[in-house]
Amino acid sequence: MEILLYLLVIIFLAKVFAELSERMGLSAILGGIATGVILGIYLVEPDNEILKE
Repeated sequence: MEILLYLLVIIFLAKVFAELSERMGLSAILGGIATGVILGIYLVEPDNEILKE
């Protein structure tokens, strides 16, 4: 069940960032890419020493 929650959060954030990028006059796909970059940093390796600084 936990994986479904994670998927819903990812989809929701992708939609939010897509809407924000469209309001700034950019492509909606950039919002999805931004979501992936932001979440990827924290989900792949949350204990990274560089992120703690």
